[in-house]
Amino acid sequence: MRQTDATRPDDRELLRSALARLKRQSGVPVLYGGLVEGNSLTITELLGTATQSLQRLWVQPGEGVGGASFEQSRLTIVSDYVESAHISHHHDEAVRMEGLRSMMAAPVVVEGT
Repeated sequence: MRQTDATRPDDRELLRSALARLKRQSGVPVLYGGLVEGNSLTITELLGTATQSLQRLWVQPGEGVGGASFEQSRLTIVSDYVESAHISHHHDEAVRMEGLRSMMAAPVVVEGT
């Protein structure tokens, strides 16, 4: 381990910081995210949510807005999540519980991955 690695913030801390900064700068009321491990991601960071329905949600490529973004490596936007014909509806219950409608997901690429 290089000395710089020992003092580097962990990835979840970096994600929390990035989400907090984006929330301040954009004014978007709800933000959430998670880290990719293998071929899936788990939502671990929530900002502005009314419930915990999205906490620890396991997202596979192609599932919902986030999974579509992850699978296609591009920005994905839906104006009405529940009614959208352009996404799978694997996570409808969690999204409905949170009361979300318009959603956007963006993959974050770090060192080419």
